[in-house]
Amino acid sequence: MSDNTELLKQAFEKSKIHQEPQVASGELEVDYKKEPAPRGRPSREKLLKESRGARIPLYDQAISKFKADVSPGCQARFVNDDFPGKIAKYELAGWRIKAEDGLPITRIVNRSGTKAYLMETDKDIFNEDKKRKQLRRIDRLKEISKPKKEKPTDDNPYYGQLKINLGDEK
Repeated sequence: MSDNTELLKQAFEKSKIHQEPQVASGELEVDYKKEPAPRGRPSREKLLKESRGARIPLYDQAISKFKADVSPGCQARFVNDDFPGKIAKYELAGWRIKAEDGLPITRIVNRSGTKAYLMETDKDIFNEDKKRKQLRRIDRLKEISKPKKEKPTDDNPYYGQLKINLGDEK
């Protein structure tokens, strides 16, 4: 029987089920913050992010189909050719169509095929026109804000007056 007891003791010591965990500090430490080991294949989101590469949002790219090189000392803008004679009016005002390789620089601006031509003028002319436009606006605002000095007439006896009728006056 002693041989059987000896064999049982050896089997028990070799068994991993009955062994106590060996921890130096005396406590079993578990890191709950650690992410679990990945199982199976990676998630679809992770695969998409990896395959897509670096992404730059549109508002960070500042891409505009209406950007163009402007000559120094000039002001440029795209002018829609949406009614006959509009480009000619700009040319009369001192604007010129900008061209590359002998062809005007154009952009299609809508689905009906309207073209916008890149036009430029000297900054002096542009600033002069801008100043005149601003003065016209100021004059119009002054005209609108003036108090009316019209007197009541027979056609409109209450112009500029407030009269409240409560029904008891005749």
